[in-house]
Amino acid sequence: MAKYSNRLYLIFTLFVFALIFTWSIAGCGGEEETDKEKEPDKEVEKEEPKEDKDVNLDAIECHFCGAEEDHEYDVLSRPILVTYGNSSDERPHSGISEACVVYELRVEGSHTRLLALFNKDVPGDIGNVRSARLDFITLALENDSYYVHVGGHQAALNEINRIGLSSLNEFRHAGFWRSDDRGAPYNVYTEISQLVDSADSRGYSEDGEREGLLDFRDEESMSNSSEEVSEVQINYGSNFNVINYEYQEDEGVYLRKVDNEPHLDREHDQEVKASNIIIQYANSRTIDDEGRRDIDLVGNGEGMYISKGEMIPITWEKECEEAKTKFYDENGDEINLYPGQTWINVVEEDKVTVE
Repeated sequence: MAKYSNRLYLIFTLFVFALIFTWSIAGCGGEEETDKEKEPDKEVEKEEPKEDKDVNLDAIECHFCGAEEDHEYDVLSRPILVTYGNSSDERPHSGISEACVVYELRVEGSHTRLLALFNKDVPGDIGNVRSARLDFITLALENDSYYVHVGGHQAALNEINRIGLSSLNEFRHAGFWRSDDRGAPYNVYTEISQLVDSADSRGYSEDGEREGLLDFRDEESMSNSSEEVSEVQINYGSNFNVINYEYQEDEGVYLRKVDNEPHLDREHDQEVKASNIIIQYANSRTIDDEGRRDIDLVGNGEGMYISKGEMIPITWEKECEEAKTKFYDENGDEINLYPGQTWINVVEEDKVTVE
């Protein structure tokens, strides 16, 4: 019996020893695993944010084009809206590349006029200057600008007198001249400084109430949902007034062409370049035997905002003749522009294609 007990004791002792040894090995192995340098977790690659454009928003002095305080031209206390002709006989234009904002609207048939808004004391010739239309008065009112023209449709002249618009008309005011290199009525020119002096002599208010067109931005991408657009074509109704904007990636602007010819500014010897393009869809109708048109500028509608090779759909709203036209993105926020010249093309929806 004792012998049997001793054998059981021996077996038990060996069993316990084996367990201790196994735990010891496991413990060492575990400690080695603990001491072993862990491989670093693989970092999730993050999309690098786009670098901000070199724009100091706090230094912007002109809130119509985003020009900063050290710009070479002085900012005006009240903007000036100039009526330009836009037929082949009236191009190249003078001074238009230095405007802050340019509107393009259909006037008769497929012919358009350009309304160039200047808010800087740009030197040199401005023109050629053409006649007034009723729709142009609406744009002068919403920008609280001086309105520059050469005569006009009688209904427009009557409205200018009725509302007391700050009009500068070649037939009634100083500051205009006619050049010898073009025939009438395509040869009327002026200068910003002379227009300011003429407005002063008329006793018009020197200060405008409109602070600017829209706010500006410095980030490169305008929206996560934007589409790439390298070319915009606008056909105002025929094959002789076709507008093209072609994107220049190296400059971040769109070169403007009219009937496949570069849109030139002969005064400043340069092509017209748009930093921002706003397509404002608006219906229009013929109102007389001359083919003059009335455009629905008051109300609301849709359109596109195009800049830096990108496009987003927008909506627009204008409550009354004097109200500012507001442009909204798909979230219902007012769009912000990039500094530079803005073109606002008012046109029917079926006249525009983008690529």
